[in-house]
Amino acid sequence: FPVKDSMYYPMAVFTGNSLARVIDLCITNMEFNKKERYPHEEYVRLLLRRQSLHPAPPRPILFIGHSMLRYWHTFDDDMEGFPAINRAFGGSRAEQTVFWYDKLVKPYHPRAIVYFEGANDYKTGVPVKIFTAHVKTFIEKAHADFPDCKIFIISPDIRSEKPEYNAAIKKMIQQYKSFVEYIDMEGYKQKMGEENYRQLLLPDHTHWNADGYKRFAPLIREKLKAFKDL
Repeated sequence: FPVKDSMYYPMAVFTGNSLARVIDLCITNMEFNKKERYPHEEYVRLLLRRQSLHPAPPRPILFIGHSMLRYWHTFDDDMEGFPAINRAFGGSRAEQTVFWYDKLVKPYHPRAIVYFEGANDYKTGVPVKIFTAHVKTFIEKAHADFPDCKIFIISPDIRSEKPEYNAAIKKMIQQYKSFVEYIDMEGYKQKMGEENYRQLLLPDHTHWNADGYKRFAPLIREKLKAFKDL
């Protein structure tokens, strides 16, 4: 069967087994593309199993984003006193956070969301406009479902290589300033200086070490404490 020629033929010419093979091929390609774009299904299942064993508190403060949050091994201790849960998954991009929203965000009815994406979008070449559009979609989905939910957007952890990512996010969230708060991690890092910041990274020069999380956690707690209903 000349698959490479099928795109030029009207679907009506395919009948019986030929049509079935075309449909099977299309489904296979769709499933492959989906797995390529959203490769986190196994880890998401693990998060859902964890939820069944250790139910989240009602209306939690939900953290979601990439591996900087996922590898936060002292999360429970650092967020003590807050009804916080961590649903981050490593390697994620903004588009994937939107894709898994219905499983990792919506069921929890969060009172607040702490969102951290951008580094993997930059590394995989996602254009700034596309990245910003995905963040916007996430914000609007969450606000539509939970109008009283406060959303904290942590500035993308890209250092100085791509400042337009942070600039675009800061500009975009101005329209949501009544319920979206910006956590300026980039500004904090600039105050520290590049050399000092490097001391907070693992040998991979990407993820925080234990000292990095010790510096990071108080910034989040300070923001959360500013809102009495959290």
